[in-house]
Amino acid sequence: MLAPSLGLCAEDELLLLCVRPDTTSVTARIQELVRSGSDWRRVFESGAQHRVAPALYRALTRVPASAVPAGLLKALEARCAASGARNLYLLGELKKVVSRLEAHGISAIAYKGPVFAMTVYGSIAAREFGDLDVLVKPTDYDAARALLLAEGYEAAEDWGWESSWVRSAGMVRVDLHRSLTHESFPVRLDFGRLYGRLEREHPDVLAGIPFPGLVDTLIVLCLQLAKDAADKGPLRLSKLCDIAQLVHSHRDIDWSSVREESRRMRCGAVVAFGLLCARELLGARTPDVRFSRKRIDAPALLRHVRVRLFPAGATPAWRLSFERFHFNVRERWRDGLYPHYLEARQRVAPNEKDRAMLALPNSLGFLYYFVRPLRLIHDLARSKLRR
Repeated sequence: MLAPSLGLCAEDELLLLCVRPDTTSVTARIQELVRSGSDWRRVFESGAQHRVAPALYRALTRVPASAVPAGLLKALEARCAASGARNLYLLGELKKVVSRLEAHGISAIAYKGPVFAMTVYGSIAAREFGDLDVLVKPTDYDAARALLLAEGYEAAEDWGWESSWVRSAGMVRVDLHRSLTHESFPVRLDFGRLYGRLEREHPDVLAGIPFPGLVDTLIVLCLQLAKDAADKGPLRLSKLCDIAQLVHSHRDIDWSSVREESRRMRCGAVVAFGLLCARELLGARTPDVRFSRKRIDAPALLRHVRVRLFPAGATPAWRLSFERFHFNVRERWRDGLYPHYLEARQRVAPNEKDRAMLALPNSLGFLYYFVRPLRLIHDLARSKLRR
């Protein structure tokens, strides 16, 4: 079991086992943990935080009824029902957004959210999500933002590569992307190629919404997991569940295409990382295919992900720095060094202090790159003289 290697408490281990796509091999351990007496409030709150309530509810209904508090099951059932109703409402909103974008000549790709719930889990209610993700071409990004504004959405947050828009007092949140990841975790994305490979045939519930096929979906899932695992924000267990569920429910996926496409995008190591987590943490049956030309540091990455998922009681030193994690999951060493390049670029980029030291016309603005080191030396000398 995972608990001894990480120091997981019984509640976290129980959650990790319950959200597997196939719990057959761990049924005895689940029942043992349930009988041992758990802090059920913590189990519920952790399941809600990781957005895995449907899977948790499904697993707990399979153990002896007397072992699980009836109040917990009712609370989980109510949460799942509310989530399913909200998901259905958001699906309708997603159709409107995609339709309006396409009507204005803006090609849009809907991913995550309702699309993942239907194509990966097979039910709109089987996966909790809180927002709608739409990807557009970088050249269409500003036009798409203007259209959302015209449709009654208000800008909530802006990270440059992605912006969030809300409507109906926050009931609907659209995350508009011009890239799948931020600048410090760059991905070689060919929007035209991805758009040309979209699936457009699906049962009624996704009618009118083009969505990525299985190969592209898996790559996007692995990219999202790696991005969130590297960042300082929360890492939700649902990101791992998506990968494990896709592998479990779609045994016919073309793994050779996954390898070729991920290598073309220079993210084969990212896919290898995602499948490693799905296999080792959630028991997914992953193929014996080498997706990357480099060997990732599997033990270090797994420890990092376990600590990010369940930080309570874990050894903080196990967590990798962003730079180490990024270097580990990038295909080429120069891609892995990209965060260091960004930091260096920020350090040498001129700022207002440099411009205040010497006024130059715009045509000679490049000279500020030479002014900056002189200004820094000057400031350092003044500081030492004052001491």
